[in-house]
Amino acid sequence: MEFDPDKIDSTAAVGIVGGGITAAKLATTLARPSRKIRLFARSPFRVKLRDASSDWMHFSRVLDRLHELPSASQEHADRVTEARYDGAIPRHAFRRLRRAIESGRLELDRTEITTASHAGGTVVVNCRDGTAHCLDRVVCATGFGSPYEGPLCSQLHEDTALAVGFRNAPLLDDNTLRWRREDGTLSRIAVSGAAAQQVLGPFSRNIIGARRAGDCIIDEILSIALSTEDGGR
Repeated sequence: MEFDPDKIDSTAAVGIVGGGITAAKLATTLARPSRKIRLFARSPFRVKLRDASSDWMHFSRVLDRLHELPSASQEHADRVTEARYDGAIPRHAFRRLRRAIESGRLELDRTEITTASHAGGTVVVNCRDGTAHCLDRVVCATGFGSPYEGPLCSQLHEDTALAVGFRNAPLLDDNTLRWRREDGTLSRIAVSGAAAQQVLGPFSRNIIGARRAGDCIIDEILSIALSTEDGGR
């Protein structure tokens, strides 16, 4: 289902579920005096400058830590999950969120929604702390799910001979980010971003990981081009 924040009525009562940067940015974007915004965050906010320890920014160490494990394995996934500061909010986003709460433009509920039901065009939510609220809209802003279960990755491994591992993670070549086929050979498909997190680590989703992925892919393209050129001489 598509979500367009610009289509939310200027006087709507909106409930937002989540306690990380996705929820914080959405809440402060929607907050205005005419709206009633309520943020449901069951855990304390986790204010962090980066997605993980700065140690993971040094990719030689990343390769050592991750490549010692079987590719696309559960151990690989667990190590990246443990390293990531999931639900983290950068300081600048947290300051904006705090100002919205302190000014009264945003209500913070330290609880979680247990049930939600439609009632005459609105949504009635019941919370674990015993409270209930009538809302025009409820938005789940808890971040992204598995990067391997989207339609593109799913179609690629279902309709081709591309190999996958734990929870359908692509079986990648550690040096080139090329997706391996089931027979072990390298396909012409290379991945980046969250889909490459088992190779690039917890920073794969941001600009640091994008640059590293770009370096790997460009180096491989140049290598192939040079070998083709030499073979043609």
